[in-house]
This record gives sequence, structure tokens and C-alpha cells, in this order.
Amino acid sequence: MDPVLVNNLLWVMQGFLAMTFLFAGSAKLFQSPEKVAKLVPGNFPLRFLRILGALEILGAVGIILPKAVDVLPVLTPISSGCMALVLFAAAAVHIKGKEFSKLPMILVLLVLAVIVTVVQN
Repeated sequence: MDPVLVNNLLWVMQGFLAMTFLFAGSAKLFQSPEKVAKLVPGNFPLRFLRILGALEILGAVGIILPKAVDVLPVLTPISSGCMALVLFAAAAVHIKGKEFSKLPMILVLLVLAVIVTVVQN
């Protein structure tokens, strides 16, 4: 496969992942406690969800920035691997909460995160 095409596809995947995590993290971090509680099934403490939101924002930065500025680019696959773990946990939480409609998007993001993790290594 053409290396330029692979590189461009990786950037598209990384951009989509980063935007998604930035959006999801911002929602958990900056919305009212009532709205945040509705985002995730289960009875998670607000502090946990705020920390998760901050970590999702950091993950978004880690998926893009190290490779973009070529400073510690090894952090890009590490960040996407960590976000894959978060997505795996999110799938489990949504299955337990019987929110099956959210699973397709979570699984797509999980596959993208795994691809970025494996190919960027």
C-alpha cells in the first residue's frame, strides 16, 4: 500500500478520534452535573466523570500533538492505546446499562484507536 495514502488515512483517523474525545471530554468536564449524570449509565460520582473528561481531552491532544510537532511521537500510539482501553470500558458500561444504541459508535472508535495504536508503532 502507498505510504502516503496510509499516512493520510492515519491522520484522518487520528483527527476523528481527537475531535470525538475532545467533544466527549468537554461535555463531561464543563456541563452541569445534571447533564453529566445523563451522559453515562450507572451511578458514577461526578468527580470521576470530571476526571474522565479531563483525561479524554488529554487523550485527544496526545493522539494529535506529539506526531504533528515530532516531539516524542511515541506518545501518539500510547495515547491511542489508552483511549482504546477507555472505549473498551465504555462499551462494557453501556452494555451493562442496556444502552445498546451507543455501541456501534463506540466500537468504530475502538477499532480506529486500535489501528492508530498498531500502525503508529
